[in-house]
Amino acid sequence: YADYNMIQALVMLVAVVFVGVNFVIDLSYAWLDPRIRYA
Repeated sequence: YADYNMIQALVMLVAVVFVGVNFVIDLSYAWLDPRIRYA
């Protein structure tokens, strides 16, 4: 498995992007809808 490191890096990158996008969407919902408050 010569490409294992590349696959691992790609999976890590996708995971980081996914979490980042979810975080940004979460913040934008809170910003757009004043009824939502973070505890």
